[in-house]
Amino acid sequence: MKKVSTPLFILLLLILAACGPEMPAEHSAASSETAVTTQHAKPITEESASGDISERARGMMNITIPEEYAVMRSPIPADADSIARGGATYATHCSSCHGNSGTGDGAGGAMLDPAPANVARTSQILNDGYLFWRISKGGLGEPFNSGMIPWEGILSEDARWDVLNYVRALGSGEVQAATDATAEEIAQQQAEMLETAVSDNLITVEQAAVFSGARTTVETAMSERRDGGCSSSSEDVMPELLSELALAGKLTQSDADTFLDVYNILNKAGVLQ
Repeated sequence: MKKVSTPLFILLLLILAACGPEMPAEHSAASSETAVTTQHAKPITEESASGDISERARGMMNITIPEEYAVMRSPIPADADSIARGGATYATHCSSCHGNSGTGDGAGGAMLDPAPANVARTSQILNDGYLFWRISKGGLGEPFNSGMIPWEGILSEDARWDVLNYVRALGSGEVQAATDATAEEIAQQQAEMLETAVSDNLITVEQAAVFSGARTTVETAMSERRDGGCSSSSEDVMPELLSELALAGKLTQSDADTFLDVYNILNKAGVLQ
């Protein structure tokens, strides 16, 4: 099945399939754990923190991780070549949710609850092992319950280390954030994604039209929901939101039902990227 790179639409994705470099053998899981708080990327002090560590970031620093990851250090030097490779991978797979700046403001994160992490900031605080673990294993289950999928089956180990090097360089200001896609580019990517879904007989032309027409309304409502402090489990967010929009008359019940059907179909198929 053809995959279309669609930054706007990764906001709908909990399970993603993508092509990456040839996969190496992964480390076997270790049963022992150790606290990530023992090994930060750099020591946290009042001066380095500058009062700018969110409660979410503080929580990350108190989560235990498997010992095999906690002891890891990047085998890839953070040189210009690695950062360039990582930047290309980040642009393809990560920026749509985490944003070009790494602050979690990507267009694709608008419908995600919780919102994508500010990786530009946390990459300056947390150690190699923790960050590689999060990239590799994602956050679909406890304790994170986020929309981030596990990348270990998509990106090679070297590619994951390159992304980490890039994000650290982005957060430190060593590299500048890429320019956001224009509205025209995003609209074209959206159209291509839906066209692919129709050609693969996943959805009908009529379903695609409803989905496209309702997207802005759903995205705006999700952003307002998150800003208002509302939170639900990932699997409940979309049905609840669409029900609220139908009751408020912002979507017809038929359009809300169709949007949810398409959301579930594309999510299950792993078409969105």
